Amino acid sequence: RTQIFVIAFTIAGFALFIGFLIARAIMKPLVKITNTAEQLAMGHYELRLSGDRNDEIGKLTAAMNDLAAETEKRINDLTNSRNQLETILTGLSEGVIAIDMKCSVMHINESAQQMLKINPASARGQSLHDLKQMLELVHIAESCLHERILLQISVKVDQRNIDVSVAPLDGLDNQSLGAVIVLQDVTDVL
Repeated sequence: RTQIFVIAFTIAGFALFIGFLIARAIMKPLVKITNTAEQLAMGHYELRLSGDRNDEIGKLTAAMNDLAAETEKRINDLTNSRNQLETILTGLSEGVIAIDMKCSVMHINESAQQMLKINPASARGQSLHDLKQMLELVHIAESCLHERILLQISVKVDQRNIDVSVAPLDGLDNQSLGAVIVLQDVTDVL
C-alpha cells in the first residue's frame, strides 16, 4: 500500500510539474499579448509582437500585429488629412467656422477671426451665444441646425459687409454633426 501511495504521489507530482510547465508556456505569450494590447489602447501603435509559432497563439500574435499596423496606418492617414484640411482652411480668404449641435465652435480659421475681430484662444470651444461679435449669427445658425437647410444673410461688422452662408454638417451616416458657417467680406465688391 505504501508503495502504491508513493508511486501515485510521484506520478501526481510529475503531472503537476508538467502541467505547470505547459501552463507557463501558454501564459507567457498571453501575458505579452495582453501587455501589448494595453499599450496599443494607450496609443503606442508602433509596437509589434515577435513570434514564430504556428499554433493559436501565433495566429493571435499575427492578428494583433495586423491590428496594430492597420490602426497606425489609419491614425497616420487621419492626421495627414486633418493637417491638409487645416492648411487649406488657413489659406482661404473666406472665413470658416464649424459649430456642433450646441452651437459651440469646433473650428474657426484665421480669416473668420480677423473678419469678426475674435481672439482665437477665446473662440474655440465657446458657444456662439458667448461671443458678442457673433450674436447676429446665432439665429441663423440655430435655424440651420433645426431645419437642416442652407441659409444665407448679410451682416455688418465694423463697417464691413459680410455675406454669411450656413450649411448643415453631416457625418458619414447622415447624422447631424452641426453646421459650417462661411463668411465672405464683400465690402469692396459693393
